[in-house]
Amino acid sequence: MASTASTLSIQDNIQNDCVKSDSEFFQSYLSAWSAKFGDVQDTLLTKQLFWDRPGVLKDKALVEASLNSIHLRSSFLAASTHHSGG
Repeated sequence: MASTASTLSIQDNIQNDCVKSDSEFFQSYLSAWSAKFGDVQDTLLTKQLFWDRPGVLKDKALVEASLNSIHLRSSFLAASTHHSGG
């Protein structure tokens, strides 16, 4: 315990730097996300689906737009439905 207690101020300095950099990273990421997908709610949701969904929908639309035959398009739409398992 004594050795841990004697380095407490050093530990606090290290942790403060980590929290600060995590916060800066988060703010940077939040700004980039907002620029791509719009403003976020005041209360940030913690479910990953909320954060992933706009990018997934954008990518899905990009892929769908590139399909040049009815067969490819229908196969893609069938595979990407909610209950398809994909």
